[in-house]
Amino acid sequence: AADPERLFQRLMRKNQVTREQFEALPPEMKTISLLRSFEREEPTGDPLLSDEELAVFVESFKESGFAGGINWYRNMTHNWASTEDLEQRVRVPTLFIGARDDVVILLDDIEAMRAHVDELRIEMLAPCGHWSQQERPDDVNRLLLEFFGSPDAAGQ
Repeated sequence: AADPERLFQRLMRKNQVTREQFEALPPEMKTISLLRSFEREEPTGDPLLSDEELAVFVESFKESGFAGGINWYRNMTHNWASTEDLEQRVRVPTLFIGARDDVVILLDDIEAMRAHVDELRIEMLAPCGHWSQQERPDDVNRLLLEFFGSPDAAGQ
């Protein structure tokens, strides 16, 4: 929170590592550490945001801080416990847009959703990393429009 610009300059990157490169790493190196990225003199990969887009993120988080977003993760165990009596099944048509080079989520975990979602459509963007909405906005929008049956999707 002390330096949102530095955070977003390191966080919002593309072309950092492909899934194949990540999978080839020894197990002890398959960790994703935001703190370690701050130790580097220069961030890895290519910037994902323009200067104007970066400024929007920086100014927004200077005003709001990070507690709201982080609290969702902090409360995850409580959320799980408070919903354990609910049916853990999605019964509505569902679209998952993932990215081939997003090493934050394992491909096996994506496929495992099929056991819990009745009508699951999985679309994997490639090449693309974790920030698919910023890296491939036209593809994400096209897939959303197709999924929701928009007449605009046919004209794209």
